[in-house]
Amino acid sequence: MFWQNLKNQILAFFRSRTWLSRIVIADCIVWLCLILADFVANYFTLKGEHLATGWVGKWLCVTDYYDFLQRPWTVLTYFFVHTRFLSLLLNMVVLAVVGKMFYRYLGGRKFIITFLACGVVGSVPVLLASFLFKSLLSTTLLTGASAAVMGVLVALATYLPEYNLYFFPNQGKGFKFKYLVLIFVGFDLLMVLTAKSPTNMANLGGELCGFLMIYLPKLTGGLKINLSQKSRRPRKGEPQHERPVSDEEYNRRRAENDRRIDEILDKISQSGYEKLTTEEKEFLFKSSNRNNS
Repeated sequence: MFWQNLKNQILAFFRSRTWLSRIVIADCIVWLCLILADFVANYFTLKGEHLATGWVGKWLCVTDYYDFLQRPWTVLTYFFVHTRFLSLLLNMVVLAVVGKMFYRYLGGRKFIITFLACGVVGSVPVLLASFLFKSLLSTTLLTGASAAVMGVLVALATYLPEYNLYFFPNQGKGFKFKYLVLIFVGFDLLMVLTAKSPTNMANLGGELCGFLMIYLPKLTGGLKINLSQKSRRPRKGEPQHERPVSDEEYNRRRAENDRRIDEILDKISQSGYEKLTTEEKEFLFKSSNRNNS
């Protein structure tokens, strides 16, 4: 049952044709192409050089400041190139999970803008370090989508700092979203100081970008939620006063309602409908009627 549900969710994700699924597919296709190209090149030349770190890397990945002046597009292409399968897997899994939450609360347009902006800004500290303090980096080759992924994660945590995360089925108390992000940021900072890692330096740039993209509009009261959707009008027969006073409040309540429905449906798939409490059955019934009205 578990594996079947997981398979259905994965298939539904790739069939959704959202910006999120397209990014995941693009990263996977680029990785497969590089692996195939590596195999062909090594079979005929026997040089054993990985193309992502060789001449292909120079054309698609961020290397240093001087190469950037000749190939400025690399700040947009480097986060579609991964040199290791584990890096690709972790980045895409995190992006898929966090991206679905981002879509639910902030919409698809905000997601793609945040992802691209954090990826581009993530390359800035690496380029500056390669120009001013090259000794601060163990290598100047920057690949992978971790800066963009971490930027999206931090942006969502900035919008939902008190959101409770549950990692285990019977976990009593949730873990605050903001604390998880602080752990990641602290780890990146530690790796920059100790290992001189360009990847973690880029992560810090992406994380700062994600934070500012949500925090500054909230500070000025200009954050618009679900930019890809029009403002909702009350349904026929629905009292006017039931609509939240703002789009932000309405989207927050709708997301909480969707999350509660997902939890109840998960419980049904694991234990059956008869295991639901009376309150959960009433909530599911009312939500079904509301969606069909």
